[in-house]
Amino acid sequence: MLIANPIYDIAFKFLMEDIDLARRFLSVIINENIIELEVEPQEFVEQSDKMQLTLLRLDFKATILLADNSRKIALLELQKSKKPYDVIRFRRYLAKNYAHREPVQKVLTSGETKTAFKDPLPIITIYFFGFDLVGIDTPAMKVNREYYDLINQKVIQQKHAYIEQLTHDCFIIQIERLPDVARTKLGKALSVFNQNYIIDDGRILSVDERRMDDELQKAIANRLSLILDDDKMLKKMIVEDEYESAYEDQVRAVQEKQEQLQEKQEQLQEKQEQLKEKQEQLDKQQEMLNEQKEKLEAQERLIEELKKRLNNEAD
Repeated sequence: MLIANPIYDIAFKFLMEDIDLARRFLSVIINENIIELEVEPQEFVEQSDKMQLTLLRLDFKATILLADNSRKIALLELQKSKKPYDVIRFRRYLAKNYAHREPVQKVLTSGETKTAFKDPLPIITIYFFGFDLVGIDTPAMKVNREYYDLINQKVIQQKHAYIEQLTHDCFIIQIERLPDVARTKLGKALSVFNQNYIIDDGRILSVDERRMDDELQKAIANRLSLILDDDKMLKKMIVEDEYESAYEDQVRAVQEKQEQLQEKQEQLQEKQEQLKEKQEQLDKQQEMLNEQKEKLEAQERLIEELKKRLNNEAD
């Protein structure tokens, strides 16, 4: 089966626009039962008017059914990056979500309305990395939080809403480390991201439909296969390639200028050190000349004194 490569923002966004499919996919990633999923307003960055492309971040508001049948609502923040230089963008988005409070309109007894704000939601971040984290071999991991009593040296089981709003769990998917054979439900769901299946120009993956024995895996693959019949979507993927290439060229150009500037600064510093050394040599020579001059002047005074003595004796 041929499918669009979901490492592309266009394909990834199209995949997650199927809310029920996104709900099932995200449930598998965080290993919790998401019973309701709402799309939050999306924030975009890195917009290029010339190329008409915008890189994206996806936010969802999830209602999660817990083991005790209680419910919690959390903000799921998805971000995807092919390159590691996006870490500042990750931090900036996370800061915005921490600062975000949802406004609500309250009706007063007088009949007037007043804008109030809901308490901020707990945040769960999910990162899809198209690059390797050196030293961490797993394709999927969770950076988990726990409450730990430092006095009694034990884990605290009770959770508190205030603390939940200050901290967050984090899930990281390393796309480049996905194995050829997936055995777990999560591994099978993520297998459609496996870049070992790339064909042609990298925008298309060829996956073995005969090895798909998981319903969610098949649903994700079928969703991504629809893009190949949409010329507009395929053109957007081409534009995304052009944008990435232009951005990388720009990064390389900046790096080259920085290297050139660094080289010039080093050359200038070397010249300054050479000038300083020469100046020190000149200063030493000047000191030597001054010492010789003082010695000559002392000798001249001595000679003059001897002459006076001789003249006095002659008289």
